[in-house]
Amino acid sequence: MTRVSLLCSTRTGLWAGCSSTRTNISTAFPEVAWNFHIGGYQPAQKWLKDRRGRGLSWDDIGHYQKIVKILIETDRLMKEIELPLE
Repeated sequence: MTRVSLLCSTRTGLWAGCSSTRTNISTAFPEVAWNFHIGGYQPAQKWLKDRRGRGLSWDDIGHYQKIVKILIETDRLMKEIELPLE
């Protein structure tokens, strides 16, 4: 698991667990999703880096959870596929 810090903001009611105006939340992500590459990019990391310095809405958090789930499932499916190399 990889530890990632997320910024949340209660000013806009973005994260129910926040007690101050801005709070960093550290959470764990599966290594397979965090390190997954698509065309030279690591989508799980890039998505968060593109939003660095701003709070995440509930929709943002839900969308990111879907991205992580899809990356994990894609990795699983890729491991199931066996293509003949002949």
